[in-house]
Amino acid sequence: MSEYNGWTNRKTWNVALWLGNLEGSTNRWCEATRTMGQAAWVAMLRSEYPVTGDGVKLTDGAVNWDEIYSTTKTDWSE
Repeated sequence: MSEYNGWTNRKTWNVALWLGNLEGSTNRWCEATRTMGQAAWVAMLRSEYPVTGDGVKLTDGAVNWDEIYSTTKTDWSE
């Protein structure tokens, strides 16, 4: 797969962009990276928002959750 806007692929970019733009939820998700491991964090997001507004399912295997989680965790800690 090729990169898309600096992310692993288009689906990863779309999920990261969509999660980052949901007003009121982004800070809670970022803060949750302090106390939740990646698997629990991803499960929480998938249960709350199973699909982006553009139709990408958060359960899609092409979504690089390692990249999204580590970027979110890094952004929050800075």
